[in-house]
Amino acid sequence: MKFITGVVSLLLAGTILQFVFRDALYALIPLPLHQTFLNYLYPLGIIGSALFYVTIMVTLLILSLKLKEFLILFAIELVSSVIPYIYPEYYGTLLWYAFTFFLLFFSLGISLLEMGNSTRRELIFLVPIMLFTGYFYLQSILLYSHGPALTYSPLILLALLAAGTLSYSILLRSKKGKIIIAYISGALISIPFIFFGFLISGNAFLQTIMTMVIPSSLGITVNSSQTGITFALLGVILASLLIIGIKGEIEKVTGILLILTSVVQGATGFHFIVYLIAIPLGYFLCEEKLFSRLTFGRNYKLLPQQ
Repeated sequence: MKFITGVVSLLLAGTILQFVFRDALYALIPLPLHQTFLNYLYPLGIIGSALFYVTIMVTLLILSLKLKEFLILFAIELVSSVIPYIYPEYYGTLLWYAFTFFLLFFSLGISLLEMGNSTRRELIFLVPIMLFTGYFYLQSILLYSHGPALTYSPLILLALLAAGTLSYSILLRSKKGKIIIAYISGALISIPFIFFGFLISGNAFLQTIMTMVIPSSLGITVNSSQTGITFALLGVILASLLIIGIKGEIEKVTGILLILTSVVQGATGFHFIVYLIAIPLGYFLCEEKLFSRLTFGRNYKLLPQQ
């Protein structure tokens, strides 16, 4: 049990590091900003990416004990990682497109399956996340098939996601001491985002800057008048996730962050297949009391549900 919890904790750390210090900073690295801090922060993103990849592969092997479909995902990712060393032109070939489209629909099926196994309370945040996922899946498919681009702003989906995660964090029960710490911590982490949102709302120059920063880091296209509310909603989502984590649901926090940080990559096409694999893995981690049915010893085995 401690081994599995450790793997999930490392996966959470890798997810945060690779998204914050690699994906979010990727667009800034080539710019002539002459900011020395970028030279120190970006390597953290590289370390996070390596940790992200390794822990995803280990987690896939563990979870294949419950669903053999995860063994298929493990094999596809392993093959897709080895082929470029043998055939450097692999990316953009018919095989790469075949893997990508197969994983798009395969991962969607697993995600829907896991939603069916969830409790009614979990569906409060899983349904908005699924709508968010569907938006970026459709955007990615249109991009690969050279179809018309989506012009619809996902701000409404972001608002539903914020409402869902906040509602779940409030409904989730825990010890009184943890509840107090969770709500105080959530309020503290959300305040800077909310105040920054108000600051942006009254500054046209910052709004213009943020219309370029938000799409490059989050894959979400918003107009200048929506930048303030976007940051406020991000603050609510982060606060809700922190509350859920402090209340003891580390698997759910890891799963939600896996989904959100991976699915936004679909805005420009899933350049790495591991992002497509991370999405169904995230939905699986959101299933209630998943790891209470797994033990690690000489051999992995599934324990019957209580």
